[in-house]
Amino acid sequence: MKNNVKTVACFLFFHLSGLICANAQQPLWSEDFSAYVENTGYEGSATGPVAIGDYPANVTKWTLDVSGCTLTDQNDYFKTKDYSRSLQGRDLDGGAVWLSEAIDISGFANVMFSLEARQSGAMLSSDYFDVFYQLDGGEFSRIPNWNGQGNDDHTLVGQFVSPTVIAQENLSGSVLVIKVIQHNNGTWEIHTLDNISVSGYMQYVSSTVSQNTEKIAPGKMDQHIIGVEIVTTGTAEPIEVTAFSVNANGSSIPVLNNIENAKIFYTGVSDRFETIHPFGSTVASPTIATFDVTGVQPLVTGTNYFWLTFDTKPGANIGEVVDAECVMITINGTGHVPATTAPAGNRLISSPLNGSFTIGSGQDYATFSEAATDLNNLGVGGPVTFSVDPGYLYRTGQLE
Repeated sequence: MKNNVKTVACFLFFHLSGLICANAQQPLWSEDFSAYVENTGYEGSATGPVAIGDYPANVTKWTLDVSGCTLTDQNDYFKTKDYSRSLQGRDLDGGAVWLSEAIDISGFANVMFSLEARQSGAMLSSDYFDVFYQLDGGEFSRIPNWNGQGNDDHTLVGQFVSPTVIAQENLSGSVLVIKVIQHNNGTWEIHTLDNISVSGYMQYVSSTVSQNTEKIAPGKMDQHIIGVEIVTTGTAEPIEVTAFSVNANGSSIPVLNNIENAKIFYTGVSDRFETIHPFGSTVASPTIATFDVTGVQPLVTGTNYFWLTFDTKPGANIGEVVDAECVMITINGTGHVPATTAPAGNRLISSPLNGSFTIGSGQDYATFSEAATDLNNLGVGGPVTFSVDPGYLYRTGQLE
């Protein structure tokens, strides 16, 4: 016997949303010079170059060398400019060197870097903007004659297109260092360095499959059966999924008595199931034998979430089960077998709720959460009353 039973009528359905963060990918290393106070670097003086602003005490990502320059007053400089969020060299009378810290690229088979070069003033053929890179402590390699705007000895010379983005791809190793030399001589000649970015080429790391074991009702569309997680690293040249090889193995047979319309949905980095972004086309008649769901979906860095769904037929047999497997994922033309292809469990086809149920330890539902899950998934086939054991409320102190 239960004492002081409270009756709760539950009509609340809830919905959880997720977001795809496909544009939130971050490079391995970057510098846009926005983190420093204006005029961080070197200015000229009567006694020679003077370090100013945050340099060098509060700059850890790069160093400057103006030993080859002649900086005689405040209009001769190699420093950050706040209005342009960049590093500028003006009237250097020599080569000013910007050198990055050692950048760890050991986790990637291939990396690339890019940077932006600008110029203003009456640049001469003797003025240049050079870009170098070094791998694993070896010799520095110059990028020559970028897009025909330099020559064999320099990356860019004289009046080049401003801005120009310079990039170097297909680098491999453990440590990368980038070096830039600006060389100009005129009072109004200014070179600008900005937006340096190092990115690893995206690569597949792993994948696995998860199982939904909640009950499922007849006559429901887009019912999530399994989830597929694909883990990537790197941001450059995102890789693409073009096919999932799946099946309905583990389902009660014949499967077409209970299910139809296999679909896959994508939720980006969100692990919450949604049907906003479909992948590929619908397979009308899923089978125990493996079939492919094909489409094109670029991946993002980190864990990407996909979901295989079936529609349950209105006449689906109560007490039978729905299940699925993912046995292969095709990414950039290469097949990958998930670490787990057929996780334990299935979804039991159950009738909509009808009647009275008790929430509490050892009762129909142990928690409010379990009752709400069935209510959301199965719906109601008639009046539904949930009775709550007062001892449950006393023990938990809250409605779980």
